[in-house]
Amino acid sequence: TLFIKLQEPQDIENISNSNQKFILLEVEIINAASTELLLSINDKSAEFLSAEGFNYEPLNPSELNFQIDNTLWGNFKLKKNQMVKGNLIFKVKNSFLPKTFEWNGSDRVVINF
Repeated sequence: TLFIKLQEPQDIENISNSNQKFILLEVEIINAASTELLLSINDKSAEFLSAEGFNYEPLNPSELNFQIDNTLWGNFKLKKNQMVKGNLIFKVKNSFLPKTFEWNGSDRVVINF
């Protein structure tokens, strides 16, 4: 069983000459029940659904042209009651309003905003 905590998404950079921007979402993932959990965080691990009905996947931070501290990406091994915390980055429309965050890696967790 996973517990997932989210902070409010933050705008970090508008993309010039487009109607898109990058947002940052601080995520905390806690292994609440398993003896050991292997967690792989990548572009298929989560989806962010906007109020307009668009789905966005997290971006690989190593493929961006700017540096973000404490990114949450890669493979982790969590023992019971251990956690990992960091930032996921999404490229969204400027009009983005969060509706639902869905964690798809290992357990499925849905969080409504």
